[in-house]
Amino acid sequence: MMLAQALYSDYENFTGAWNFGPDQASCVPVNTIINIFQKFYGSDVNVEYDIAINPHEAKLLMLDNSKSRQLLGWEIKYGLEETFMNTAHWYKEYYEHVSASVLTINQIESFIGAAE
Repeated sequence: MMLAQALYSDYENFTGAWNFGPDQASCVPVNTIINIFQKFYGSDVNVEYDIAINPHEAKLLMLDNSKSRQLLGWEIKYGLEETFMNTAHWYKEYYEHVSASVLTINQIESFIGAAE
């Protein structure tokens, strides 16, 4: 919403690429993310490891959110645990046939309430 407001009021100075993502302190191995997700989703998460020879991938992928922080005053509201708790909750309820739009609206409202 901060970016939308900035673009609306001063399009020329806020157009371009923006990153909104975790800080360096929240950069963790994929297995850590899997473990956090499983903690909240439950043991019925199926993880498959691809041990085949595949094209090279970077060892670390990280978004630089400094532009968002400096120019918009943006800051992270959820840490890893809360992020994956909400993600796991959304998927678990979705697969229990709760409407995706209802889940999404509820999470947006919850996030806005937590951010205020």
